[in-house]
Amino acid sequence: MVSTLTPEYTLKLQYMAEPTPEQPLRVIIVGGSIAGLTLAHALLRIDVDCVVLESHDEIAPHVGASIGILPNGARVLDQLGIFDDIRAASRPLEWSFAWNPDGSLLYRNEAVKVLHERHGYPLCFLDRQIVLDALFKHLGRQQKRVHTRKKVVRVQTLPDKAVVHCADGSEFEGDLVVGCDGVRSVVRNEMWRYMKPRDAASKERSLMTSEYACVFGTSTPTAGLSPGEIHRTFAKDFSFLTICGKDGIIFWFLFHRLAKRYPADNVPRFDQKQVDAHVSPYLSQAVANGVPFSAVYSNAMFKTLLALEEACFTRWWTGRIVCIGDSIHKMTPNLGQGANSAIESAALLANHLRQLKQAFPGGKIPLSRLERHLLEWQTGRWPRVSQMCAAASALTRLEALATPIHRIVAHYVLPITESLIVDQASQAMIGAEKLDFLPLPLSSMSCSMPYIPGYDRIRGLFIWRRLLATALFVCLYYLSANGETNLLPGNRLTSWSAQDIPSTTEGVTVSGLARMLLPSQLTPVYGIWFLEACREACTRSDLLLCVLFLWFKSTKNAKLITLHAYSAVGLWIAMHLKGTGNTWPVCCAVHYIRMPLSRLVLGRQQSIRAEALRVFHPVMLTGYCLLLLAIACYCL
Repeated sequence: MVSTLTPEYTLKLQYMAEPTPEQPLRVIIVGGSIAGLTLAHALLRIDVDCVVLESHDEIAPHVGASIGILPNGARVLDQLGIFDDIRAASRPLEWSFAWNPDGSLLYRNEAVKVLHERHGYPLCFLDRQIVLDALFKHLGRQQKRVHTRKKVVRVQTLPDKAVVHCADGSEFEGDLVVGCDGVRSVVRNEMWRYMKPRDAASKERSLMTSEYACVFGTSTPTAGLSPGEIHRTFAKDFSFLTICGKDGIIFWFLFHRLAKRYPADNVPRFDQKQVDAHVSPYLSQAVANGVPFSAVYSNAMFKTLLALEEACFTRWWTGRIVCIGDSIHKMTPNLGQGANSAIESAALLANHLRQLKQAFPGGKIPLSRLERHLLEWQTGRWPRVSQMCAAASALTRLEALATPIHRIVAHYVLPITESLIVDQASQAMIGAEKLDFLPLPLSSMSCSMPYIPGYDRIRGLFIWRRLLATALFVCLYYLSANGETNLLPGNRLTSWSAQDIPSTTEGVTVSGLARMLLPSQLTPVYGIWFLEACREACTRSDLLLCVLFLWFKSTKNAKLITLHAYSAVGLWIAMHLKGTGNTWPVCCAVHYIRMPLSRLVLGRQQSIRAEALRVFHPVMLTGYCLLLLAIACYCL
């Protein structure tokens, strides 16, 4: 019997099969991007049926785009067995430089090497095509699930399924549609079409703006730039980011500020034929000492000009449609966290879909349960993503010296706060998501600063919250110190100062030396307090001191420790005058406010610097013991 079905109808039937009882959940991934292929790998590990629809002719076209894989993204890729390929194809970064546009040095540090030691993975920068190739290659026999030339034009949501319509007439059915199709996402627009209330979509659209443009490209090796180096140039209204990768290949970015901030509907589109004219004003500016941008640009193999959209949308899903990656949290490339954040979002979404699948083995999943898990997924990801988008935006404007404050920070604060730079970068790493159903790689468990699940929730304890938490205890202390409440032991806090110890007890005269017994017994307490104030987390928190004492650059660590030490001496004197009981609660409150838990949990932040140990005995001797002895002699 000859079939009367048309080829187009046969093509539709090919992808419209209902999930089998063993596969109750089917996911349609739109976009063969880093996020899309990572999600496909994760879903296949938990036996979730999925397909990937890519609009281009091939998965990994060579267009000159580059990508940085940071430890938070590398851990997920390592769980999937892909990171070894990326490591082999790249040159780990080791040195970081910052320059003025005239080629003078702002700072040089080993921050990227420290991050490698702390988090177990090097910072790798390479061609985006190589990462996509590795992701596709490791699909193995499942590569058949990836369909190229499938341009999605419409998504239809029904009570029991979602249908994806492609430009060639083919249709794909599933329980969930995941948009991994980039900043100009078709899936996101379709999601907004179903969003309620009706004005919600317009509010979401207004969140996307564009204030900066970027010319990026790849160049052949250039004299003056060595593999493993990353260079940043800070300049008024523009900046350079230049990375020298494996075999000396140069990945470069020129960011510059646009004339105004454009809304999403009016983001400028540039003619690629005008790239040369666009970069001409910046050719003489330095990307490194003795290396003008013209030297890098003249060796360009690929170059592209585009506007940089920025947005962190507040609605990531509606019904059976969800978006991840640039389609829902688009950040500037300066921080290098765009792809890594997308990988994390894919990992956490896979974790939730696994829980959902386990809750309904072999049965149809209700829409209400699917929506609940999507809500939990967005709620869990929101703190990290929103902070990452804010950090990328701030770094873009800092490097472009957008305001006088940015200029002060770039020229006077950053050069002397290397530990601050590294710690801020570490805070973006240690709360990273992982795949809960795969074992953790050895690299992520043998590092000096382990990953902390939920760290971003700890980090979210902002200073005003700590102030509010302290206010209740301050009130109790004040009331108790004035004898107005019995909530604390005793109607009045003891002051524990030498002046408050009576000179006679039951008619027996107490010598001045004996009166100093209690304060002398507090010597270990004061010593512990001093060492606590000299922890890594506490020492680098006083940025104001760094700004006021810029001329200490050459020996800044030892002198800042000394400043902390003798500031403690002043507090000890206050204790002698006002009493420990009156002073200690205030000092503890200040210490709690200025050093949150989110700093202490950062690995080496709990350690005490060697400089503090070297000055410990001199400070204790001159600042406390000799002072105590002088008071005792006076009392005699």
